[in-house]
Amino acid sequence: MHFETRHEQFGSNPPLHRSINIPSLCSLSATGPGSDQWIDQAVNRVVELICKHAYPRLGQSTPSGDVRQTIADLLPPPPPPPTTTHFEWSSDLVSAPPRPSPPVEDPTQKIASHVLEGLTAVVEKVALAQAKPNKPVPMLRTLVRRHLTNLEIGKVSPASRATAQATAKIFVELTGDKPIDEVSKQDVSQFCQVLAKLPQYATTKKEFANLTPKEIAARAEANGCKTLEKGTQLKYIKYLSTFFNWCVKSEYITQDPTCEIPYERYLSATGSSKLAFSKADLDALFNPERMDKLTKPHLYWAPQIALYTGLRVNEIAQLYVDNVEEFGGIPCFTINTNCDGQHLKSENAHRPMPIHPRLLELGFMEYVADVKAAGCAHLFPGLNWEGSGPGACISSWFGRYRKKCGILTKDKTFHCFRHSLATWADRSGIYETVITKLLGHSRGTSVARRHYIQQPDVNECIENLGRIQFPEVALQPYVRGRFDTYLRRADKMAERQKLKREKKRKEKNE
Repeated sequence: MHFETRHEQFGSNPPLHRSINIPSLCSLSATGPGSDQWIDQAVNRVVELICKHAYPRLGQSTPSGDVRQTIADLLPPPPPPPTTTHFEWSSDLVSAPPRPSPPVEDPTQKIASHVLEGLTAVVEKVALAQAKPNKPVPMLRTLVRRHLTNLEIGKVSPASRATAQATAKIFVELTGDKPIDEVSKQDVSQFCQVLAKLPQYATTKKEFANLTPKEIAARAEANGCKTLEKGTQLKYIKYLSTFFNWCVKSEYITQDPTCEIPYERYLSATGSSKLAFSKADLDALFNPERMDKLTKPHLYWAPQIALYTGLRVNEIAQLYVDNVEEFGGIPCFTINTNCDGQHLKSENAHRPMPIHPRLLELGFMEYVADVKAAGCAHLFPGLNWEGSGPGACISSWFGRYRKKCGILTKDKTFHCFRHSLATWADRSGIYETVITKLLGHSRGTSVARRHYIQQPDVNECIENLGRIQFPEVALQPYVRGRFDTYLRRADKMAERQKLKREKKRKEKNE
C-alpha cells in the first residue's frame, strides 16, 4: 500500500494532492481543498466493499493471529523526525520573539491508521473463511454424468432422460470439457445458435454420422435441411437451464449462465406450440359410434381420463390398480413412482389427482372392478413399457385416430388435453396455483410461491375441478365386462414384460 502527499503550485494557492494505491485492489487520489475529507470517505467505502466481497488475496496470505501484523507491514513506516525546524517571521512582528508554527498532523498516518483498522477486521473474517482447504472445481462432463444419474435415480421418464442426455452431449461437444465455473454465457449463446441450425432426426441419418454439432449444423444449412422445431429447441434449452440451476443449488457455481436466454423467441404467437381442443374436435373424438369400436381399454379410457384430469399420457398408461385409492373419501389417482417401471417427468409430477365426478358417472370404478376381477396388476395391462414408456403406443394410436376424426392439424395431439384443461380452468376463474398443482407443474420461482403460498390439498383440488366448465360431450357409460377377454390375455403379456424389465435391471447392475 503506497501513500503520497505533495503540494502543487498554482499561482498563489498551493492545493494539496493526496493519493493511495492498494496493489491489485484500487487507487485513490484527490487534489485541492477538501482532499483529506474526500480520501477519508473513500477509504471508508473501500473498507465497506472489501467487507462485502472479501479480498481473497489478503485472506490466502494471512494466517490466523497474524492479521494485524500483516496489514501493518503493508502500511508506510512513520516519517522520521525532522532534522531541522523552519520558522517564518511576520513582517508586522519583527521585534516579537520567534514563535514556532503549530504542529501539523500528518494526514498520511491518519489515513493509514484508518485503513489498518478497517482492513484488519476484513482480513480476519476472510482468513477464517479460507482456513479450510479449497475444494477442487469439478469438470463439466463429471457434473453432467452426476446429474443424469440423479434423473435416473429420481425415476424421471426415459423420454425426458433421453432429451437431457442429447442436450448434454451437444453442449459438452461444443464447449469442450472445462471446469464448471468457466462455463460462460457465451458458451450458452453458441449452443443456442448451433441448436437453431440442427436438422430434424440428425441422429438417424447416415449423412450426419461421426460429425460434430457444428459440422452437422453447417452441412444441414448448406443442404437446406429442415431444422428443429422451436418447441423442440425449447425442450433442449430448458434441460440445459435445469442442469445449471442444479449446479447453482449444489453450490458448484454462483450464477446460472442460461439466465439471460430470451425464451419468448421459442414460443409461437399464441405462446404455445399446441392448441386446446374445440367443441367440434371433442364431438368428433368422442363420437359414440367410434367409441363403440374401440376394443382395448387404454384406447377407450385414456382420452376420457385426459379430458377430465389433464394427466400426461405416460401418467395414465403406467397406472397400477393400487394407484386408485381414496384420500379422505375422495377417489384419486396417486401419481408416483412406487410401483415397478414407473417414471415421472419431474418431482412436481408426484401428486394425488382427484378423479373427476364425471368419470365416476361414466363407470370408471366399474372398470377398475373388472381389472381387479381379472387379477391384473396394471390398470391398463398389455402395453409396451420399452423405449419412451407405455404411453407411446397411446400417443401413436391417437395421432392416427384424430386424423380419422378430421383433426388434421399437427398442433392438436394427445398432449392437448392438458392444454384444454388448463384453458378451461383459467376461463372458469381457477387460481393458477391450483392449475399448476392439477397439472403437476412447478409452483413457480417467485419467493411468495416457493415459500409462502400453501399448496392446494386434495379437497381444494376436487372442489376446483368441479368448478371447471367443461364442454358438453355425449359420452356413454361403461358396460361391465366389456374388456374381460382382453384383460385376461393382456395380463399374461404384462407379466412377461415385467420379467423382461427385471432381467435388464439385473444385467445392468452386473
